[in-house]
Amino acid sequence: MADAAQSTEITIDPTTLLDELLFNGTFTLEVEVVPKIKAEFRVRTAEEDAKIGKQLAEMDIKGGLQADMEMGLLTLAYSALSFSGKDLSEIPPYPDRYNFFSKYPAPLIGVTLRRLHDFDQAVLKALGEDGVENF
Repeated sequence: MADAAQSTEITIDPTTLLDELLFNGTFTLEVEVVPKIKAEFRVRTAEEDAKIGKQLAEMDIKGGLQADMEMGLLTLAYSALSFSGKDLSEIPPYPDRYNFFSKYPAPLIGVTLRRLHDFDQAVLKALGEDGVENF
C-alpha cells in the first residue's frame, strides 16, 4: 500500500509566498500528514533555527538516533501551529510544543517530519529561480 502523505506534493505560489513573507514576516500552510491528520506549518526564522541548534548543544545526547529525534522534535515544535485539530499557536515551542509532540508514536512523528521537510522544500523551490523569476 502506498504512503498517501508521501505522494501528495506540496506546491506554493511564489507571489503569495513573497507577499506573506514581506508583509507578514511569515508564511503558513496546512498540510495533510496522513489521512485524517493535518498540520499547519510555518516558516521558521533564522533566530529560531539558531535556538534549535543551541538547545541541541545543551542536551545530553548519547547517540546519532537520539540526536536525529531531538532535532526533529525541536524543529517540529518551532514549525507546527496546529496538529490533528489541536491549535498550538499560543503554546511556547520549547518545552511545551516539544513535549506535546514527544508523546506521539515515533513512526507518526517520522511521517510528520517528512511532511515538514516537504513543506520546507516547497518554500525553497518557490523562492528559487523558478519562483522568483516569475515575481
